Amino acid sequence: MQVVSFRRVIVFVLLVIGLGVVYTPRLLTRKNFQPELTYIADLDYWQRTDREQAVEAALPIDMQHGLDAVPLQLGNWRGEDVPETNLEVFILLEPEQFVQRRYQDDAGHIVWLTLIGSRKTRSFHPPDLCYAADG
Repeated sequence: MQVVSFRRVIVFVLLVIGLGVVYTPRLLTRKNFQPELTYIADLDYWQRTDREQAVEAALPIDMQHGLDAVPLQLGNWRGEDVPETNLEVFILLEPEQFVQRRYQDDAGHIVWLTLIGSRKTRSFHPPDLCYAADG
């Protein structure tokens, strides 16, 4: 009976050592031990399609952390919040969170960022509808 218990302890110790050997290098190379932030972006409602893209982020972009937590300064890009003037956006999409920003770099290039957070299926629609409605 003692031999069986001793073998179990040996197996457990070897398992712990093996896990340490496998995972310690990964943990040491991660900055501040933060989990990887990977999001799946797709254009088609709540289903995954062949058009989906995996997007890795350096900071959380989700409703739990708040979409407005995206910094206004991203590298050499400076952002400013721009109010949405089309009230139909809020009426039709009923977003729980909405962020619209204009970022500009030192060379004058401009990038628009719009983040819409919602748990309702009506908030998600093909971009061509939005582009046409927005002109």
